[in-house]
Amino acid sequence: LTRYYPKRVFAVGAQRYLVPLQAFDEKRGELLVAPCAVTEPLTRPVLEIQLDGLVLVESVHELRDDTLHLRLGSYEATILETVSGLRAADGSSLRYEPVHAQYRSRVRGVFLRDGGAPGALSHLAASLDDALRALVFASDEDVEVIPIAAGTILGMPAGLCVVDRHVQGVGVAEALDTTLTAEALRWVRAILQRCPCSHGCERCTPREV
Repeated sequence: LTRYYPKRVFAVGAQRYLVPLQAFDEKRGELLVAPCAVTEPLTRPVLEIQLDGLVLVESVHELRDDTLHLRLGSYEATILETVSGLRAADGSSLRYEPVHAQYRSRVRGVFLRDGGAPGALSHLAASLDDALRALVFASDEDVEVIPIAAGTILGMPAGLCVVDRHVQGVGVAEALDTTLTAEALRWVRAILQRCPCSHGCERCTPREV
């Protein structure tokens, strides 16, 4: 329900579809969507992700070279998703009663040696989320990068969690090995260093839509 959230407009080829309110047929276990005009703006969810019940599945290790100093680890976790509205490509937005989803999946933790200010971490998460779409050949809905505060994962500093948004995961955490993590962060740094802002702006972290 958080993937095909209420009032979502999405495209399949040249056709666009709308997810009506109360679209889920509980008896059949189906979401019933309706065709809509191709002029309807595509949407993005107002999405919040929380992690619970983390279990370490790959020992935490360091990534250190001339320019990076990180700690990396992989976890299994319960993913708690909430969608409380949408943003449309035309700039409009809508809020409504939240819908929720809960499932077990894999998470890749990228922990920063010195932590970071919350605004900068959010900016870094959005930029890494964009870069991973190209580097792991995943769609925007397959993976979500979220900032985490120090202590969110026991004993770990602040950083980012790369969340595989599929039940039991489809290999995103496994694909994000030491080499690919370093490559992704170098791409992100190159983007951010070209911008004079401190905590993200339209030049280096565009709108979600």
